[in-house]
This record gives sequence, structure tokens and C-alpha cells, in this order.
Amino acid sequence: MIQNGYYNVLVRYNNTTSAIYCQEEAEFFWIQCVDTGYCGAMARAFAQAGAKVAALDLNEDAVKGLVKECVTEGFICEGYQVNVLEAESLEEVHRQILKDLGPCDILINGAGGNEDGKPTARSRKILDGTPMGRFVEGEELLGGVFFLCSEKAASAITGVVLPIDAGFAAYSGV
Repeated sequence: MIQNGYYNVLVRYNNTTSAIYCQEEAEFFWIQCVDTGYCGAMARAFAQAGAKVAALDLNEDAVKGLVKECVTEGFICEGYQVNVLEAESLEEVHRQILKDLGPCDILINGAGGNEDGKPTARSRKILDGTPMGRFVEGEELLGGVFFLCSEKAASAITGVVLPIDAGFAAYSGV
């Protein structure tokens, strides 16, 4: 929804709703690895902002679930199963995305991480040493992501690290 030149995005995540305001929308958004809360939240938010979303993941069921959710809500989202560690697989999917949606405006690579979602000894050590004692939720990333993707708000920003990490950067024990 556009109000006074800003895109009002209501992001639904973990049974809560948050408002995100972004002055610009991307025509096309490509995100890898949607079965995590982080990337799924970003994909939903960009779809709700009016972007065409290409969602990629090794887990085909995760991609299908996100696509179904977005399309049911009236948004444009295409899903692709891909192994991001195989160049040939990525190249094939890239050709299909270009055919289906056109060139990419924004690319977020969220591939990797702990597949089973359970804290490892390393992650427990990090959590125990951070001020907030927890990892961030997917919706907590959206303000920073939309800011950095906004041509008007962040046009002069290059090569910056914007920690949205529940205090991880403050912890030097890693």
C-alpha cells in the first residue's frame, strides 16, 4: 500500500504484525534459502511491498510453502529448488528466473547455517555472551534491509556493516 510516497508494509511473522515503511520498492527481489525465519520474513516483506520475489532453496517443500503463502495473499512469488553449492544448478535456475521474472534488482544470499535449527555449542557460547541473550527474529531485520535496499535512503552507503544482531557484535569471544 502506498501512502504519501511511502510503501506501508505490514509484515506478519510468528503470529505478530509489524509495520515497515519504505520509500522505494524494488521491481524484483531474489532471495536464497527461504526455509529459515530470516529469509522467509524478508521474502514475505518484499512481496508485500509489491516486489516480484524469486525464492530459492535446496528444500523444495519450503519454497513451495512460501510461494503458496505469498500467491494466496495476492503477491508475486516464484519458487525454485536449487543447490547453491553447484554452479550448474545456479546457472540453470538463473536462466529460468530471467525468463519468468526478468533481471534482479536486489539479491540477498541467506544460504548456509545450522539446518536443524538447534543451538550448537558455539551458538550457545555466543548467546551466553551477548547483551540480549538471543538471536534476532526475522522481522527485526526488515527495517535495516529495507533501509539498505532503498535507493533514496541509502544511495551513498557502500561497504557498510549494519549489525542487527541482538548484541553479537558487542561480544568478542568468538
